Amino acid sequence: MTFEPPAHSIVGASSAKRWMTCAGSVHLSEQVPKEDDDGGSVYAREGTAAHELAEDCLKLGMNAADCIGDEYNGFTVDDEMAAHVQVYLDLVREKMKDGYQLFVESKVDLSWIDERMFGTNDAMLVKPYNDAIIFDLKYGKGVRVAAENNPQLAFYALGPFRSYDLNKIEAYIVQPRVMDGVTSTVWNKEDMDNWERDFTQAVKATRLPNAPLVQGDHCRWCPALGVCPAQLDDFNDLDATRDVSVLTNEQIGEVLAKADLIRSFLDAVAIQALNRAAEGNPPPGYKLVAGRKGNRKWINGVEGMFPVDTFPDLYETKLLSPAKVFKLRPDLADDTLVEQSPAKPTLAPKDDPRSALTTVADLDFD
Repeated sequence: MTFEPPAHSIVGASSAKRWMTCAGSVHLSEQVPKEDDDGGSVYAREGTAAHELAEDCLKLGMNAADCIGDEYNGFTVDDEMAAHVQVYLDLVREKMKDGYQLFVESKVDLSWIDERMFGTNDAMLVKPYNDAIIFDLKYGKGVRVAAENNPQLAFYALGPFRSYDLNKIEAYIVQPRVMDGVTSTVWNKEDMDNWERDFTQAVKATRLPNAPLVQGDHCRWCPALGVCPAQLDDFNDLDATRDVSVLTNEQIGEVLAKADLIRSFLDAVAIQALNRAAEGNPPPGYKLVAGRKGNRKWINGVEGMFPVDTFPDLYETKLLSPAKVFKLRPDLADDTLVEQSPAKPTLAPKDDPRSALTTVADLDFD
């Protein structure tokens, strides 16, 4: 089955949190030159592959394991991807009830609010004039996303809620690669009325000629991150030479809270600078030079010139990792044969589902 990537709206569901918070990001993003669509980062392409797999399985009545070895979007389905996608498939099928119709990769249209508002929902179970259940598969493992008060989910919910004259709608985010990755919420008519009001007000603000730019964690995936003047606010009072040992806990917390966004901003600025330099307009003080060459690798077919039985000294072998060995040979699994370093303490936001370590005495620092 051919997977057709959904068209993206500049005020669509996936970016709803950003444009509802930062109205100015919409106009600014339109000014950024569109680069060739190569599917995005490796993580984005892998996520697309997982969605392709999930779509096929739901439409064809398969389990993810049935597709191990198949290729989707340049990725070969392995045991890990199959297991994660199966979590999503099992939930959708578990919620299926008599009288409900399944829709997969269906378009959500909110054009009655603004003609630019549309998106594509991963899966939905609908009983017209009654209720519905929507599902959003997230294959990423970097940032946990919860269903409650989620504008992307509300965007997906509002379309069918109005189209099928529903009384309530249940919404799930399935993020199988993170801890506690299945979250849900339920919205009734009053909730949907409130969301429609919020969407209407927010999308009108994006059309204002001087729509404000508002910085926050929603900036991380903004197309205009590398050219956004609001990001410079973080650098106005930055003193990189300051002795950090004199910072208060509150100041350290503020810096850590913005660390990921600042890194993303710097990466985006570097890409902008490289693109401009390639166009003959490098930033002052910089020039375009040849970078480091890649590592040498054999061309296809060279292995046949050096067969292992003739040139054994050109090859090396090593024992596979315990995880791979025990997977290939479960009969050899024995915890007494392995050792594992204890988990090292690490900082995490308060909403991280892991339990907090209680005392310094309990920590095993290297």
